Amino acid sequence: MTKRTTIEQKKYNIYPTLDKMLYIVHKICDTKKTPENYFRITPFYKNAVEVPKMWNEFDEYIFFIEFRDSVTDNDRKKFIEEECSQSVPEKLLFLCERGDADYFNKSLNTYMDYMVKDVLFKIYEVAEKYIKDKANLPFGQIGFEIHCD
Repeated sequence: MTKRTTIEQKKYNIYPTLDKMLYIVHKICDTKKTPENYFRITPFYKNAVEVPKMWNEFDEYIFFIEFRDSVTDNDRKKFIEEECSQSVPEKLLFLCERGDADYFNKSLNTYMDYMVKDVLFKIYEVAEKYIKDKANLPFGQIGFEIHCD
């Protein structure tokens, strides 16, 4: 069953901002567990002041980790070769063995470091290109959608 970040007994989806996302990643790492099949984080920029309301997902910065029963270094290398391209850096895609919480946690932290150091500014640059009234840019926010199964 696919899980998302939700509240009110899964009645409403929530989309954490960067500070909440860092907190969630910290809490996930503390569990010392892994999902069964996959874990995905999609960053987006939204601006409710802009008319029409702006919501732009950044597929080129999606974090994705797939879980398998058994994973070798050769499997990881092949996975990266098949899935990565110049537009999808290795910091975004991972292959992990189920139950390998250390590798999962390392992957999550690698992604969040990449987001904070490299990607956030790029997202704002792209948002600035699409926003009609530049004065509305500070009223937008970067958020994240989380899926796991």
